[in-house]
Amino acid sequence: RRHTRYWRDWSSDVCSSDLGAGPARNVGVANAYGDVIAFLDSDDIWHERKLELQLPQLEDNSIVGCYANYFVSDAKKIVGSSVKSVNDAEATQAVLKADFLPALTSSWIMKKDLFEQNSGFDGRYRLAQDFEFANRLTRKGVQFKVIRTPLLSYRLNEMGETSNDYIGQFATWQ
Repeated sequence: RRHTRYWRDWSSDVCSSDLGAGPARNVGVANAYGDVIAFLDSDDIWHERKLELQLPQLEDNSIVGCYANYFVSDAKKIVGSSVKSVNDAEATQAVLKADFLPALTSSWIMKKDLFEQNSGFDGRYRLAQDFEFANRLTRKGVQFKVIRTPLLSYRLNEMGETSNDYIGQFATWQ
């Protein structure tokens, strides 16, 4: 029987200091139980079978994501969907070339050891820390796998950090 455990007692130091998602995720992983981690932003929604469908694809040296449907305020009113990749090799190459991130961070699962051995998200980047992390891992041979079914509902927020500034910051570390 499988059990899913999660940690929701976020460190007030990380949240109140407004360091961004990367440091908050690093604190969450450091306090997580188990050998597999999964990310979920507070305004996104997982499909009820997401983990069940992703876990069989997970290997020691991989990140497994999935497609997402985009919505603004009502998750049942879809306004778009994820960037598509033909296969996992193309998804990995897209990350390596910094073309696009084939699956949103809220869709990722990976082995906790892989995350920790690679020092987690780089806190120097307020934006694009997920893109930098995925790029750093794929340069070390980590495969990016994508379940090509929308298993995540991603809330679009015009006032949020996911904007053109995201790609601009990513370009600063290349």
